Amino acid sequence: MEFYSFRHRNRVDVSESNLKKRTYDGNGGKRYAIFGAAVVDGLEAKVSKFVSKDTYDKSPYPEATA
Repeated sequence: MEFYSFRHRNRVDVSESNLKKRTYDGNGGKRYAIFGAAVVDGLEAKVSKFVSKDTYDKSPYPEATA
């Protein structure tokens, strides 16, 4: 899956096996995210993206534990 790394100011491909999903509760309601990590230029890039509830529900990735 493709993400954007703000640290590297470039798009990064993250292996499907390194992805997880998580929900966040906030004042505006529940938000859904998919996140992972990749190595870019020898540095680890932790990336995430907010997705719709539908995309979150359909994604095969495991849920992250607290």
